[in-house]
Amino acid sequence: MMFLFFGGKIFSYPYWFVKKYFLGCNYKTYEEARNNLNNPLDIQCFMFTQFEYISDKSYLDEWQPPERTWDRKGGDCEDWALFAQACMKANQDDVFILSFYPKSRVGHATCVVVEKKDTYITMGTFGLRRIRGELKDIPEKWYKDWKYMFIHKKDGSRVRVDRT
Repeated sequence: MMFLFFGGKIFSYPYWFVKKYFLGCNYKTYEEARNNLNNPLDIQCFMFTQFEYISDKSYLDEWQPPERTWDRKGGDCEDWALFAQACMKANQDDVFILSFYPKSRVGHATCVVVEKKDTYITMGTFGLRRIRGELKDIPEKWYKDWKYMFIHKKDGSRVRVDRT
């Protein structure tokens, strides 16, 4: 175990994790990172160790392109999700962004990878999760009172799904 001071707190990590994700991230360009980060664990660990959470300055939510997230070394939930999706796009077809909105709070976005018919992996600011069930089960892991969600497809289109 190694202990690191990060973000004002002390964390303990196994040595292999520190070597790979803190010391081994030598990507010089966005393209290099996108082409080499090719699985959910590597992408999530890279984002957690190299990016910071940066809120949008205004009340309006800005979905920045992954290149800008790279340049800023951070962003908010949809920015991390878009970066993860860009890394996975080159390597897998079943990947999309899911944004969902509760009745009384700000929404959340995450990158979703279809692992199997009823198993999904989510990546983003809330970490890496494997969720079994239907697509509609994913928002409930964050918000039990979700009202609607959008499935943002790779071609830029989106589909709204209301909770029934």
